[in-house]
Amino acid sequence: MYRVTEGAGEVAAATHLVTDSAERLRRLRRAYGAWQEFESGPYFDLTGPQLAMLVQVQERMTTVHVALTLDLLLPSVQAVAGWYLEQWQPIAGASAATQLMRADEWPAIHDEMQRRWQQACVTIHAVRMALHRSAAYWGFNHAAGERARWPLAANGQSTAWQPGLAVAPTLTLALEFALPAARQPGRLRRLRRMWRGQWQGSLE
Repeated sequence: MYRVTEGAGEVAAATHLVTDSAERLRRLRRAYGAWQEFESGPYFDLTGPQLAMLVQVQERMTTVHVALTLDLLLPSVQAVAGWYLEQWQPIAGASAATQLMRADEWPAIHDEMQRRWQQACVTIHAVRMALHRSAAYWGFNHAAGERARWPLAANGQSTAWQPGLAVAPTLTLALEFALPAARQPGRLRRLRRMWRGQWQGSLE
């Protein structure tokens, strides 16, 4: 389900991916309590390195927060990320002397970066439009939360391809639900105390 085809079929494949992932999240609310210790790898059918990239599971005092960063599975997003790491960053993050030495390469690298970024944005937007009637998708849509994770994303580089956080596209999904009572520190003790008080009150 995580294989997204490149080219003309990317939007359709990504739409199925998001839909299937939303269904896994929907089932997780009930399935989580069946695990003595939840293992996200087997549940989502992902390896360790894939989990580190795509899944965040945070077990808090009384809740569980699960997020799926699905954008990284899209070939168009992989293309822009690869270009950024292999071509853009080695110059943008280099010393002034290196930047000057490679100045003749910069226009072509910048133009290609912009082209790839725009293609990724167009693809993600098309997927979101294909899902515009999907209650499951919009119920788990976590675009605002994902943007909030990167307050320093606007790092001072003024480029045509780097958007403000308010409009950065993403297909991130997330779910938050109550941690099973047996796993909440002191929860069972508090519940027993509450039930005992209610029972005693009903006898008075």
